[in-house]
Amino acid sequence: MNRSLAALCMFSLASHAIAGVSYSTDGRLVQAVNSFGQNSAKTPLIPFAPFNETVQTSTDMAEGACASTSMHNSQMTSTQMSGTGSVAANVQTKASSPLVFAASGTSRFEVLFTPDTSSTLHLTGTLAGTAGRSTLSVQLRLGNNVLFTKSTAGAFDFQTLVTQNQEYRLLVSSAANSLLTWSGTPVASSSSAGFSFNADFTSSTCVGDLNLDGFVDDLDFGIFAPAYNILDCADPTMPAGCPADLNRDGLVDDIDFTIFVPAYDALVCP
Repeated sequence: MNRSLAALCMFSLASHAIAGVSYSTDGRLVQAVNSFGQNSAKTPLIPFAPFNETVQTSTDMAEGACASTSMHNSQMTSTQMSGTGSVAANVQTKASSPLVFAASGTSRFEVLFTPDTSSTLHLTGTLAGTAGRSTLSVQLRLGNNVLFTKSTAGAFDFQTLVTQNQEYRLLVSSAANSLLTWSGTPVASSSSAGFSFNADFTSSTCVGDLNLDGFVDDLDFGIFAPAYNILDCADPTMPAGCPADLNRDGLVDDIDFTIFVPAYDALVCP
């Protein structure tokens, strides 16, 4: 599978271990900014604890006004991560002025986590935003490999195996921006963005069950065989997340085949 990602305002901490998942870095952030230098941002005071914050900026002057409000509410447990975020950015011009009026905001959930046991991760949720004026992102990574990514509005539903003692990065983020300069008559602009998500972990010891249906059968072989022929997980034709790389060494080779065959012979997952 895969990981990585840089974090704005991210801080590393000693590993916080809980049964099921260990969290190592908490990069959650909520921020509101406007073009007159107002910047309101918060990160969790207590790493990995529930984070529920709203921040805002507002400037109103003779030439125009700009305001932004951002909300973030998320939590993490041994078997689940979930959260919601929203941003609203509004600007307007009132009189002829050389000033640029801008407002923006960000709500971001970003953590590094390590499964204490191999598990199935089911990631679901929704992204929403104003077309052309919002930035939306969901991404699950292991190392340099992207297991799942989405950057457009709409629902998402992704399921994958996560391997014991491998470090993953989950990012769910939304940002909105509004910008205006004087155009001769008073004008206004607004934008919004938001996300909601759930990431549920359930125990999984069935290594060869590549389609997660509780069996290691011909359907799984149909996934494994093409990946075996491709070999390199970095190959762009390899399925996302390289699920057939059972020993997580970046290749789908004879080692993975020797792991897959006994599970295929057993058929039913333990």
